[in-house]
Amino acid sequence: MKTIWRSFFCAMAVSLAVAGAAWAVPSLQIDVEGGLYDAVDESTYNTADTYDLYALMNETNKTDLSDTYYVSMALLKPDDADWADDFGSFSFAGVSYDDLSQFSWGTPSLLTSIELGSHGIFPSYFTEHAFSFSSGNKAKSYDVETNPGGFETWSGSGSYLYYAAFEVDVSQLVSGWQVHFDLYNSSAFAPYSHDAYANPPGKPPGDGVPEPATMLLFGTGLAGLAGYHRKKKAAN
Repeated sequence: MKTIWRSFFCAMAVSLAVAGAAWAVPSLQIDVEGGLYDAVDESTYNTADTYDLYALMNETNKTDLSDTYYVSMALLKPDDADWADDFGSFSFAGVSYDDLSQFSWGTPSLLTSIELGSHGIFPSYFTEHAFSFSSGNKAKSYDVETNPGGFETWSGSGSYLYYAAFEVDVSQLVSGWQVHFDLYNSSAFAPYSHDAYANPPGKPPGDGVPEPATMLLFGTGLAGLAGYHRKKKAAN
């Protein structure tokens, strides 16, 4: 019996190592003030009317302070609406958007070139906000997927991320319409599990379906234990 459990824990250790690599802090990610994580859409959101959105950058060989970064805002319409319908308005970083003439149709070219592509959002009407990170703006390092809304300014010890904060106001967005946010530069993007959307009040959070990495973790451990049983049976 001890041998069985030893095999199981060995399999789990391997799974944890794999999962640890999968859960490494991405080079780019988005968080929102008071954020919640939607396990179905795999995005962070907030049901409030106004809040701060945080663009987070972990400096790597694909991300640098000297780069130009973009937050794209894509409109998502309800299934029973037409693009000609009034979506109301929203504002991002003090700029108000209330007409489709302020948007472009399609997929941001940089997202296509770095292979994020449509990821279930595009083509759509979108616009982009260009910005740069400041060396003086540092946040405590964390993974938004496992700690949504966990933004804290850096205390001076431990690892850190660079951040830029933008005010979001969706108080005038018509019910049912959403705004999806992506973050990228010319070489990297926030994974689809680390993007965000403005969620008008009234939409319930995700249904708590376990994340794929969690299922992989336990599945691999159980598969390892099952493999041990098969091996032992064959040996006998």
